[in-house]
Amino acid sequence: MDVFGLNYTLAEDVNGPLLAVVLTLELIAALVTNTIVLAATLSQQKSLKLPSTILFTSLIMIHYVMAFIYILSWLISVISGGWIFGTSEEEKEATCNAAGFVVCYSLSVINATLTAISVDRWLFIVKPNFYKQYMKPKVTLVLVLSIWIFSGLTFITTFFGIGGFVFTTLGSCGPKFKDETGFTILLLAIFFPEISIVIVTSVWTYCFTKKFIREHAQLAENNVYVSKNRRLTGIFGLMLIAYVICYVPSLIPIILNQFHDVPAMWIAFGLVCILAMTFINPIIQSFFRREVKEEIKKFCNIIKCCPHRSNAIMAG
Repeated sequence: MDVFGLNYTLAEDVNGPLLAVVLTLELIAALVTNTIVLAATLSQQKSLKLPSTILFTSLIMIHYVMAFIYILSWLISVISGGWIFGTSEEEKEATCNAAGFVVCYSLSVINATLTAISVDRWLFIVKPNFYKQYMKPKVTLVLVLSIWIFSGLTFITTFFGIGGFVFTTLGSCGPKFKDETGFTILLLAIFFPEISIVIVTSVWTYCFTKKFIREHAQLAENNVYVSKNRRLTGIFGLMLIAYVICYVPSLIPIILNQFHDVPAMWIAFGLVCILAMTFINPIIQSFFRREVKEEIKKFCNIIKCCPHRSNAIMAG
């Protein structure tokens, strides 16, 4: 298990304080953003039965799993200077395997759910008649359940000698990619089709919506449509930038690690980037979901009113 010979301790060349600060910020950001979006969702009871809301809520739930189990355990490990979950070697190996499974399982659910959300958005905008006919709440619930189950079955291979989990020099436990070509190919074979679907449906949705806005702008000659066009371009542009920043730095070390040793800080940077999805996804949701934006605006208005009320009470 301890392939680095560190006896489950943090490597000396790892900047523990800096890594701890980054993980703390990611943990706080994940909890705050997901809680705000979840609260906004629950306050709009009519939207709870919408397929898109069901998918987004599933995404929030897996973000909580990632934050409370993996990010928190890694943070504690970095602060403590080593893996402290378990007293014996066997117990530490078991808890480390569990943490590695959680991060792989969570990322698998996140990627599959993002794919489903992208397809859902594409059908809703490009194929509205098909969407109304087939995308029912029960269908979406079955889809969500299937994603959670399939993601778990994906990593059953680790119990049959294909893939595994290791404690790294960074103080975290994660999937073993070194000398695990079959396991790496399996994960990439699942990931690349998913990301391809997200790219194709997102670009298709963007082009369709942009064309629709442009045609109506020509007919109405209204500056409102020009504003909508710019907003649409900005949203999809931010989505593209966000996903590139999160995924590319994590994929490069995984692929390069098949051929030679990758510096520990590369792996750390890649992991931190991929974990950023836990708070970037909720932020992106707020752009596409009207009910979330409305609740956030209400909350901001309440905060703005509070100082005025306090001043009035003091004056009285």
